[in-house]
Amino acid sequence: MKSLMVSAHDWRSKRRINVHFIAEALRRHGATHWYTFGFSLLSRLKRDHRTETARVSNVIDEVDGVACFLEETVVHPFNLHRPWALPVERAAFAAYAAKRRPELDTWAAASDLIIVESGIPAILIERLRRVAPQAKLVYLASDDLSTVGCSRAIVERFEAAFAVLDLVVLPSRLLAGSMPDRTKCIHVPHGFERRPFDRVTASPYGGGRHAISVGSMLFDPTVFEVAAPAFPNVTFHVVGGGPAARGLDLANVDVHPETAFDETVPMIVHADIGIAPYRDEGAPWYLADTSMKMRQYRYAGLPTVCPGFAAGTDPSRFAYDPGDPATIVAAVGRALASPHFPVATADFPSWDEVVDRILDPAAHPDTRL
Repeated sequence: MKSLMVSAHDWRSKRRINVHFIAEALRRHGATHWYTFGFSLLSRLKRDHRTETARVSNVIDEVDGVACFLEETVVHPFNLHRPWALPVERAAFAAYAAKRRPELDTWAAASDLIIVESGIPAILIERLRRVAPQAKLVYLASDDLSTVGCSRAIVERFEAAFAVLDLVVLPSRLLAGSMPDRTKCIHVPHGFERRPFDRVTASPYGGGRHAISVGSMLFDPTVFEVAAPAFPNVTFHVVGGGPAARGLDLANVDVHPETAFDETVPMIVHADIGIAPYRDEGAPWYLADTSMKMRQYRYAGLPTVCPGFAAGTDPSRFAYDPGDPATIVAAVGRALASPHFPVATADFPSWDEVVDRILDPAAHPDTRL
């Protein structure tokens, strides 16, 4: 089987998220290709995280058995956040979607399975159907388009193209309400790569207690500005926190750059607590189900500090009110006082099991909404 992943993320990134693990699992079924879409010189000027790992663009590069292509243009359209600009955005996204892309079209035409990740790649759905009428065309709804700030023009193009999709994969049942038609939707929770966690032995830390925060999504530095002085005996490790973390300058806060997944896992496994410092502004309502970092913390048994809107019903999560110092200190204190939790393997399918459900949902009744 030949497969193609179309994503805004770069296959070569140190940051590993659901699409990377799905592609790794697909690689075991046959030739896998990866096309990165929505990157430009504007992205470099904004210090987009893809700039750090994209050693080449606009050429085919083969890495770890996956042929990948990072498309880079001078500019790419984006949300202007002005109601009067919507006609301009519609025209810009239409022109961008129609741009000549021989590598994408060639790979798509030869594919048996095409997965389009939510975000700006959604504007390519109709094009991919035209060039690959034989392929199983799947939309991976990692996020709700409106919630993550996509232009209304992208949402409109997605809704118009929805009918040509064969399948829509929802990592949270809560996302079903934002889909134009539920009949094409299945629920497949994020998978989990257990092996790196299970094989960790040595701790990367010295003495003392350690808290870990991984990733830059909606990163709120206020949590550390409040918690670090309140708990001077704890070292707070911020890994890949992005631009919002660069200003943190506290004696017991260590800000780490974007770090390879295999190097990050021991930091999670040997931490005392995990922190998911999400900002309230624009936070997805389905985050309690889809947060990759909180799933990693949970598998490692870490008591986890997070805002109330992301806590859900998991007893390992200790909630605070964003912007409220007293509740932040209280949540960190409760987490530090808590014992670790046992591994909850039932809710952690492997990525191979995720791919099995995408390839044949009828054989897996648990995917039904």
